[in-house]
Amino acid sequence: MTVQTMDKKVKGYVLWEIQNYPETKQKLKEYQSGTAPRIYVNSLYMQRMEQTVGAIEKVLQHIDPLQAKMVDLVYWKKTHNAAGAGLQLGASERTVYRWVDQIVYDVGRKLGYWM
Repeated sequence: MTVQTMDKKVKGYVLWEIQNYPETKQKLKEYQSGTAPRIYVNSLYMQRMEQTVGAIEKVLQHIDPLQAKMVDLVYWKKTHNAAGAGLQLGASERTVYRWVDQIVYDVGRKLGYWM
């Protein structure tokens, strides 16, 4: 049995979306409230932002609180690397990387990039 992995470029893109989730969510709020410049608003872009934010939020709702804290420390606050976050949360660096992979795969699955 072969184990399929996500394409490197797709995985990088999904991880980028997770890293930029707070900014994307803020932009989406501005667009929805009408405070964003209209030149940047097009329905396809808005639709994609809504899908991305929705997928990330669904995955975050179903993961362990330690995993959510790791995402916050490593990707949003950027105060820790994987080893530091693992030390802070009582997990090994390898476990942190496994968590990241699982979260990326889950978000990718919700967005239709992964089986």
